[in-house]
Amino acid sequence: MLLDDDHPDLTARDGDHWLDAWIFVAGRSAVKTVLVGGTTVVEAGRHTLRMAIAARFKAVVGKLAAM
Repeated sequence: MLLDDDHPDLTARDGDHWLDAWIFVAGRSAVKTVLVGGTTVVEAGRHTLRMAIAARFKAVVGKLAAM
């Protein structure tokens, strides 16, 4: 996982204070990239399969609504 070093909550931190700022203030908005097994799954804060996941979610919700 790579954090966005330009995120406003993380830029002025020294030592280990960035970790507290990330966990308690910035949270996921500071996550820039996530790699799993060498494959990028989040780039620029967005999941690479976001559109496919959203489409599957909408299909399942549609099926449930029709029940």
